[in-house]
Amino acid sequence: MSTKIQSVSEYDRFADYRIEHIYLTYIKFGAPFEVSLQYGTRDALVKSKEKSINVFDQAQKEVYGLMEKDSYNRFLRSDDYKFLLSKNTTN
Repeated sequence: MSTKIQSVSEYDRFADYRIEHIYLTYIKFGAPFEVSLQYGTRDALVKSKEKSINVFDQAQKEVYGLMEKDSYNRFLRSDDYKFLLSKNTTN
């Protein structure tokens, strides 16, 4: 096997591992760090046979949208943020 073919093969295995890790950690129902996704998006990911990192594009857009509209603004109003901000201004 040539070095280039071996490199591509190794990259493919690594990409497959990363895709599986992302799915099991964040996407799968009941995942340890399950992200909030619309049912249709999650269902499409569960059923997808695509082995490309682009398979997560729609999920990424949804997570960013939720952060922009809700999570980030809530964080800015949180006691944790105020505490961190006060620590930053005292140093």
